[in-house]
Amino acid sequence: MTSLNFDLNFDRTHWICSNSDVSLRADSLENLDAKIKNYLQKKYKKGNFKVKMFFDFDRFPLWMRQYMAHYFNRELTYQL
Repeated sequence: MTSLNFDLNFDRTHWICSNSDVSLRADSLENLDAKIKNYLQKKYKKGNFKVKMFFDFDRFPLWMRQYMAHYFNRELTYQL
């Protein structure tokens, strides 16, 4: 299984996940997940992937400060 790590941010209207290779934006986490899958399909064609997203607390929206940053860390698996 291939592991990929991303930073996860929110900019008032869009969720953004990025690493040194790519930056993806979407208006919802569901749409962001679909963009990640599409990126994996284009870059790798097939395989098993574990995608980890770690929320960048320095960019944590003020209205979410009442929550802990680890609540926004995500881990997804894809089989292509």
